[in-house]
Amino acid sequence: MCPNLRSPSSSARSLRSLSRLSLRLAPICSLMLGCVAASTPPRAPSRVAASDDFPSLATPEIKATLAPKPRLDLLPPELQSGRLAVSNLSLQRVSLELRPSSAAAQSPREVFERVVAPLLRALSFARGTDAFRIPSKAVPEPTANLHGAAALLVDQYLNVQERMRPATGTIVTAALGEPSESADSRLRFLTGRSVEQFRAEFEREQLTYLFAQVLGDVPIEHTALTARRRSGETVSQLTGTLIHHYEATNERPAPDADPRPFLRRALERLAPGREVRMGRAAPVLVALPYGNAPSGAVGLKYAWRAQLEMQVARHPASFLAWVDAQSGKLLK
Repeated sequence: MCPNLRSPSSSARSLRSLSRLSLRLAPICSLMLGCVAASTPPRAPSRVAASDDFPSLATPEIKATLAPKPRLDLLPPELQSGRLAVSNLSLQRVSLELRPSSAAAQSPREVFERVVAPLLRALSFARGTDAFRIPSKAVPEPTANLHGAAALLVDQYLNVQERMRPATGTIVTAALGEPSESADSRLRFLTGRSVEQFRAEFEREQLTYLFAQVLGDVPIEHTALTARRRSGETVSQLTGTLIHHYEATNERPAPDADPRPFLRRALERLAPGREVRMGRAAPVLVALPYGNAPSGAVGLKYAWRAQLEMQVARHPASFLAWVDAQSGKLLK
């Protein structure tokens, strides 16, 4: 289900045009852009340093049922013009690319009401908008650096400038801070922008909005819808995972429950006779997708997520553990 995207954003056109150069800046630029500093909890590593006695757990497989039939005709026109891709399972992956328009600012609630809520209705998400938490503010991503990307390119590839075509070398020199009319002329031919205009576009601030799916007010692990936009524009991308059919399979702890006894018990079972310490991050109550409920829906376990530290192959290692908030059993 992929409606055609009528035209790419101006920033996407610029980056694609630049990729035609023999510089091959794209991988370097990706490094310079960095990663989103969103509040989604990190996933536990599937493999850690080799050790015969490192504890491991086999978590039950989640058998996903079919997702409800989508109603794409319910999407508003501004979303219908985008490109939507969704899986057909109740544990559903979502990707939506949009053509942005000019906007001075967008609050998290505005993004939710204009993009997320209409999409949930079109995907026949029966639990409604109350199943998501609206953040208080957007999270700024690390800003790109065109000078740094060009400098890294020259530094990593010895004598790269000697092998460049003259026009390409001129653009690299301009990106490093020595603008010229020839560089402007060449880049205008490729992207429609001067070097400084391209730099301003390339280094424009990007913002992320994280909409976590919740069970009541408890965040569901590994599920969230993340919207992104560039400063001065509306949202251009929405990606993530949502669960249509789920049920809690254990009891939620009392609001004043102390997780430490559960965690101590789990630590003793995790590595008997070995020193396991709590990390700096405080334990957090979450709903962990864990097998299936008797009805066939995805089972959710109320669990304490905690950061643990221990020695693995004689080296310090830090990892995450999920402990059943009712029984104290180590789940993952």
